[in-house]
Amino acid sequence: MISTDGREHDATLNPSYYGDSIAMEGNTMVIDVTNFVDDTWLSQNGTIHSDAMHVVEKLTRKAT
Repeated sequence: MISTDGREHDATLNPSYYGDSIAMEGNTMVIDVTNFVDDTWLSQNGTIHSDAMHVVEKLTRKAT
């Protein structure tokens, strides 16, 4: 679930495998995710991360 109502990250949430996602919309949706658990890998090669991982994705709508 990605909250798009302008809220900030919820500091009271427990870390999870999917983190805490928030987004802002305009022509670009910026998905900002924090609060991950640190016991997962990022690839099949065993690329590890800490609980401080912070992911930002940007999706831009293109007219067709």
